[in-house]
Amino acid sequence: MNLQKKMVLAFFFPLLYLTNCTFVTKVKLQRSSSQEVEVFMKQMPPQSFVEIKYIRINAPIWKKANTLLQKLKENAKQEGADALINVTYDFQSRRTTISGLAIKYNLTEK
Repeated sequence: MNLQKKMVLAFFFPLLYLTNCTFVTKVKLQRSSSQEVEVFMKQMPPQSFVEIKYIRINAPIWKKANTLLQKLKENAKQEGADALINVTYDFQSRRTTISGLAIKYNLTEK
């Protein structure tokens, strides 16, 4: 086999391998206690609320989704949030990103 064919194979086999990888990520969204921050990915909470702060966490790709979600919830709790809405989980380059909008329930509804 000539050098040119070897170079083509050396380039395309790793590329073929990388494009056929499949990853499955499952994250538990239910609260384990009433003191924990609620998480809403697509739905909105039934109560009225005020927005507190947008929070985004970046981590290496090998960090587990549950770990990142827990860190996001801890940050929201530190800000005084009752819940997180519009939570997204994404891969960017070799980094994982999780983000959401921290909210506080409006307890003085009229």
